Amino acid sequence: MTAERKQRIFKDLLEDWENAKNSKVTVDKEIAGWNDLYNGISKDNTGKKLLMKEVAKMIEAQKPNITEPFLSTTSPIKIPLAGNIATSSEIENYVNGVFMSDIDREEFINNIVDLLLREGTVWTRTGWVREEMTKEVS
Repeated sequence: MTAERKQRIFKDLLEDWENAKNSKVTVDKEIAGWNDLYNGISKDNTGKKLLMKEVAKMIEAQKPNITEPFLSTTSPIKIPLAGNIATSSEIENYVNGVFMSDIDREEFINNIVDLLLREGTVWTRTGWVREEMTKEVS
């Protein structure tokens, strides 16, 4: 790869990072506004704070309807069948087993729904912690 090509890639990455940083500032301002509404703090045209707890009441009323599909079934995760049907089914069973037994799914889902309804967006990182072991056989 030429030095010119590397410079162009770096410049593109830097530009993407700047755009993302600017967008995040905008989104953070919106989230702060939504949190203010949830907490009953709003400003009218005169700058006075008004308490509007109706927003929080409406949000709390929606929570059971959103959490119910994830908490009322033993297999909330569906994996589309691709290629080997048996393998897709095995993976789906394994992932649902982990979701049902290895994590506190009720707390997880409730936290996600709470953030989604208050802030309008949720980011979660998923992944597997993998441990490898070697075993010597003599």
